[in-house]
Amino acid sequence: MHVAMAYLNGQYLETLIEQLEQVCTSAKWHARQAAIESVQSMIFCNLFNARPYTKRLHELVLKCLFDERLEVRTVASMTLSGLYQCGYIQMIDHDLKYFRVMAKTKYLTKIDGKKVKSTKSIVQRHGGQYMR
Repeated sequence: MHVAMAYLNGQYLETLIEQLEQVCTSAKWHARQAAIESVQSMIFCNLFNARPYTKRLHELVLKCLFDERLEVRTVASMTLSGLYQCGYIQMIDHDLKYFRVMAKTKYLTKIDGKKVKSTKSIVQRHGGQYMR
């Protein structure tokens, strides 16, 4: 966390972002949560020299917004909200439409004629609800 709170040179930012992307694919949800918390600190402490990485970081946070673990999704939603509020990422209509569609995802799916709750659908709907 201390590295994320330092003002970093561009080449170090690139390396740090690559590492955070790898951690966000970890099987350990605590690691994914910590990575998103680091993204949040890194951006707020390096707001101006992190501009070239906006798209990558936006995609990383969006990916974690639909993580299987509630804890990771919660931190990702707070991070994304903060990035929108500080102007690092601009909220566009495409994003709003995407969140609205995800928020309307149906919980129940039919399998062999029976209605069953789909975990994937629940995660999609929950991720969309955070940002709606």
